[in-house]
Amino acid sequence: MSRSDSHLDDGQADENEEIRAEFEAELAECMAGVGVNMHARRLDGETKRALARIAGAYPDIPQGLIEAAYSIFAGQLDGSRDDDGLPSFMRGRHIK
Repeated sequence: MSRSDSHLDDGQADENEEIRAEFEAELAECMAGVGVNMHARRLDGETKRALARIAGAYPDIPQGLIEAAYSIFAGQLDGSRDDDGLPSFMRGRHIK
């Protein structure tokens, strides 16, 4: 099944819900000034850095930081940032 399919199998949908719940819990902590748990298992580094920026801005958190965190997290869920860790000459090359 490709990532563009609108239907996820039950396992993937359950996993995405678990990841989303972890993101929402970490976001709430950051918005309360607690900080991000850098050992959060399901969130990638880019998402954690976006959350850390929110915690660092506490108590006057710009809405733009929150929107950016949601956008970055969406990239984690849909896989659109999968190539980000690769050298530039390898980006966009997918082995089938």
